[in-house]
Amino acid sequence: MAGQIRLVPRGIAKVVQNKLLLKKPPLPLMVAAALLFIGGGILSFWVAARRGQLAKTLPAGANAIPADALVVVALSSDEAQWRRLRQFGTEATQAQFEQLLVQWRDRLLADQNLTFARDIQPWVGPEITLAVLPDASPPTDLPRSLPAPELALSSNVVMVLPIADANRAQNDLGDRLGQANQVEDAPYRGVALQQIEGSAEAPLYAAVLSANTAVLSPQLPLLKRAIDTYRGGESLVDRPGVGKAFEQITETRPLARFYVDVPALAETVAEAADPPIAPSRLRAFQAPRGLIGVVTVKNRGVALQGVSWLEPGAQTFATGNQADQMPQRLPTDTLLAISGGDFQQFWDDFQAGEQFSALLPVRAEDVALGLQSATGLSLEENLLPWMAGE
Repeated sequence: MAGQIRLVPRGIAKVVQNKLLLKKPPLPLMVAAALLFIGGGILSFWVAARRGQLAKTLPAGANAIPADALVVVALSSDEAQWRRLRQFGTEATQAQFEQLLVQWRDRLLADQNLTFARDIQPWVGPEITLAVLPDASPPTDLPRSLPAPELALSSNVVMVLPIADANRAQNDLGDRLGQANQVEDAPYRGVALQQIEGSAEAPLYAAVLSANTAVLSPQLPLLKRAIDTYRGGESLVDRPGVGKAFEQITETRPLARFYVDVPALAETVAEAADPPIAPSRLRAFQAPRGLIGVVTVKNRGVALQGVSWLEPGAQTFATGNQADQMPQRLPTDTLLAISGGDFQQFWDDFQAGEQFSALLPVRAEDVALGLQSATGLSLEENLLPWMAGE
């Protein structure tokens, strides 16, 4: 009946009220959940922003380079930089350098009737990036090492081209891609794969990842790996220590920047060493590390700066090089000199075969024995005790 009021006993009303109260989550729990939600959002935003910042610090197109790249080289597209480099040396060495530069720069392009100066330089960004990747299915009984340069540039390489002028890119390279054959019926992960026709038997595959990035490779599987990486796979940006090392490079106009996988470099040096380097001496290079470097053209020549890093928990030593007197006593036409501040520390590391001293082609005991045979002096007893300085 309308307007009728139903009375409920006091005890029953209290039970119903308590049940309703139990269904409400406690206020501290609600606050904690809200803080976790906000904190997670902030953390996700920071990680994404940090990843984008690292991608800008690293070589161009680093987010399209797989994390297991063996070598990455970013070359400046500024012709003025290369003109400055050509000024050094004699006329003969300048001609040799010019021939070598053209040969290596156009190795991927010439057989497809493409040239860097005509078809790429007018629209490309400040630098182009070459990444040497490991074989898709290497032999299981062999360690991973760097391929020969000729093999790397003819088959194991991915070239990342940042697009700075989309209109010029469309006119210079887009027309060629428009005439190219599509490799597969359907795009791969939303990206069309195309084969650039040329006079050579070896193909050249191309893909435009976005309005800002294009990739080339003589191997279709490597091109697909670059697409997978660009679509969220683990890239060079995600390699521990790489981004931080590149951030320490302060040069604003480098001629080239590079990254080398240290374990692969060590295996390559060990394979070519004569006598062979014992596997036990290569243990220090098994941890995933890299060597970062930059090449810069200066007024008086070419400067090289390199950065590497230690594995977590590694033992560190106080280092320093105060050797400023001995180099001044060398003649100006000296071809090679090595100067240090503590020979005792160097010799201890050399004997232990740790780090890069393990890759030297001579052994510590052979050096000590040769010195004693030639001079009659014992390195341990007659020289090392007073060689802690310069």
